[in-house]
Amino acid sequence: MAEPRTLPPGSKLWLLNLGFLDIDAAYVLSGSNVPRPGTKIPHEHENRQCLMIAGLLYHPHVGLVLFDAGSCEDVIKSWNEEFFECAPRT
Repeated sequence: MAEPRTLPPGSKLWLLNLGFLDIDAAYVLSGSNVPRPGTKIPHEHENRQCLMIAGLLYHPHVGLVLFDAGSCEDVIKSWNEEFFECAPRT
C-alpha cells in the first residue's frame, strides 16, 4: 500500500459551488419513484437537488489547479436538450 502524501505548507483548497441539478430521485436512489403494486392512480415523482462542486487547489510549486468532476462551462450548448429538460440546472 502506498504511503499517504501531504501537501506542502502554503497549499490551499477551495470548494466551488457550481449550482444544483434538480433531478428525478430514481437517478440517485435505486427503486425510487417506482409505482407500488395495487396503485391505480398516478403517483407524484419525487425530485432531488444534487449539488455540483469543483475544487480549486493552490500548490506553491505548481500554482492553481482546477479539479472539476464533469460539469461544463456552458451546459445548454454542451448537454443535449432532452437531458436539460429532465435535469434543469438552478
